[in-house]
Amino acid sequence: LILTEEASDLLELKNELITIPDSLPFNFNLKSITENGIDLLYYYRIGLYLNQIELAIDDEISGIHPRNVVTGLIKGTGIAHLFSFKKNQKFVYDCKKARNFYLKSKRTYLVYRDFSMPSVMIVCAKKVTASKLLKFNNDAMFENFVGEIRKILNSNGDYKNYFDQSDTLQLFELFENRFINNIGSSYDIIKEVIRYTKNPSLPIEKQITVNPMFEKEFK
Repeated sequence: LILTEEASDLLELKNELITIPDSLPFNFNLKSITENGIDLLYYYRIGLYLNQIELAIDDEISGIHPRNVVTGLIKGTGIAHLFSFKKNQKFVYDCKKARNFYLKSKRTYLVYRDFSMPSVMIVCAKKVTASKLLKFNNDAMFENFVGEIRKILNSNGDYKNYFDQSDTLQLFELFENRFINNIGSSYDIIKEVIRYTKNPSLPIEKQITVNPMFEKEFK
């Protein structure tokens, strides 16, 4: 059986995700995490943030085309402003870069959300990168991939039981509670997402401050 490059890459990522790490890093701190680990933590947190906003506005956007919802999230949360520039006295943004940022965040979240402690698997990631998750153009294949991971996790139980480094696990739990799960969206942001979702052609406006959720440093 000859696999396509896309299928081969998915298999490589899947094998890493379903393999229990041999050990966890001792004295867990951000300085010990690889650049790829920081990237994945960043995109996972933003993906979780976007998911929470979608849940909050679900009733308001019922029946609206998914493409408009994506535009609303990109413009309303401030993702567009990360890639904005001034053109002919108007603020515009690089649509492709903004969409790629959105997809990296959503897909990283979808891949890791079913793990009881996502940061454990993210820190141990070597093959999985946000860029690799982005390059799969076939959404159906990606969704099937995520579904397979979920089934394996459900059948194998909680992988935390494989570790005896309870002190290190506690540090991971503290990290997730402080930097990953402790997020929220203001009423103003939600209102903007709804406004742009219902009127996706509206131009973006000058942003005075960057949404703090998009700061890469975990302070």
